[in-house]
Amino acid sequence: MNKAVIAFLLILVLGHLSSLILPWWIIAVITFLVVLLFNFKESSGFFIGFFGVFLLWLVYSIWLNVQNSFILNTQIGQLFGGLNGKILIIISAVIAGMVGGLGGWLGSQVNGFFKNRIRVKTD
Repeated sequence: MNKAVIAFLLILVLGHLSSLILPWWIIAVITFLVVLLFNFKESSGFFIGFFGVFLLWLVYSIWLNVQNSFILNTQIGQLFGGLNGKILIIISAVIAGMVGGLGGWLGSQVNGFFKNRIRVKTD
């Protein structure tokens, strides 16, 4: 399997498991560590983190809202000026995707930083 697919699936699985007991922002740490582990470039790290967390948050939000017939989401949408509850799911998934993407981007930047540091010291 491609290392991007493995990293994507790892973000999905670890993100889901950690969201059961840890705070919401742990997903940024998970994407940071996965991208650091798999040694992705900046753009690849961002997009893998973004799409992994976006999909995770989208599916989880839909699952939670289906359980309560979208009642809570509709009421929160009304607080934001009559915003459709289903649009709120997309907006929250994009925001979560940005958190994951930034975590992935930071992981790739740290990886590049250490790679350049090691190369300078050996030259």
